[in-house]
Parts: sequence; structure tokens; C-alpha cells
Amino acid sequence: MKIWQKKVSILGLLFLAMIFIACVLDLPNLNDCSICGYIKCHAPCILNLATGEIDELQLYTPHDQKVGELAEEQTGGTFGFISVAGLRGIKLTDPWYIEFEVPTIENEKRVSHYCGSCRERLEGYECGFVLLDIYDLNNPIIYRIENGTSYEIRCYKIEITANQEDENYLLRVDGAL
Repeated sequence: MKIWQKKVSILGLLFLAMIFIACVLDLPNLNDCSICGYIKCHAPCILNLATGEIDELQLYTPHDQKVGELAEEQTGGTFGFISVAGLRGIKLTDPWYIEFEVPTIENEKRVSHYCGSCRERLEGYECGFVLLDIYDLNNPIIYRIENGTSYEIRCYKIEITANQEDENYLLRVDGAL
């Protein structure tokens, strides 16, 4: 076998070994990161750390051409059920609010859903759900879901309280437009 054929064979084997290692370690592709790969959102989002599922807690009508912005005219007066990040709740648009239960005990975070920089951001958040503000995609902000906490993100007020009936949290997002 000629020298160049040996070199090509060795490089091919190294390439296959790298692919095998990446598959075994379940390393994410940057484009597949649940946070980085999501779109700009005006409303806060909820992230299921175990599944990587992320959804916007959208109260208002989105702009039909500008991603992450609100429509100039808002219509209200509707009631509906919503499903976000594996959770179910209700949505009402007069007054504007979303409400649902968040379990206090959940599966652990699966790091394969996140890139290296998002893994660093999520340090200290090991299981359950978190809130995200991803209006600025370059600087996502993470908020802890804990009893008695409240946050204000743009025109949204978020309150988290203990549900008296069980050990879950009641998460409510109120609009302030």
C-alpha cells in the first residue's frame, strides 16, 4: 500500500472514531440546542429541563411580520386551554392571563439538549422547569420557579405560589397592556 493510501485510511478511521465518540457521549449540535435554536420571543418562555421542550407563554397576538414583536391591535375576550412544555393550563384574554400548575418533582436535566454555553447558564438548575426571557437571543435570562417568587418581564407579571391542593406550584402570567 502506498504512503498516501495509508494516510487517507488513518484519517478515515480517525473521522469514524470521532463520530462514534460524539454519538456515544450524546453531544448536541449547536444548532440543536433547545435555547439557542429557539426564536426571539416577546413573552417569557417555559423550559422543561428534562425534555428540552420550550414554549412561549404567549398572551398577546404576535406581529404578522416581525418575529418576537406584538401586533399593533390586540383582540380579547377569548378563553382556551394551552399546552406548554408538557404542561396544560388555561388562557383568558379579558383580563389577560395564563395559569397552569408546575410539578415540584420532575426528571433531571438532560444536558444533551443544550450547547456548552447554555449548559453553563443552566448550572444550578438540575431538574424541573425554568422560565426564560429570550427576547435578546444573545443574552437569554433564566428565572427560577420557586414558591413565592414573582417577576416582571416587559409587560408580563409572573407569580408563582404553592398550590394548596397538592405539592405543585401555580404559575400565573398576567398581561399589562
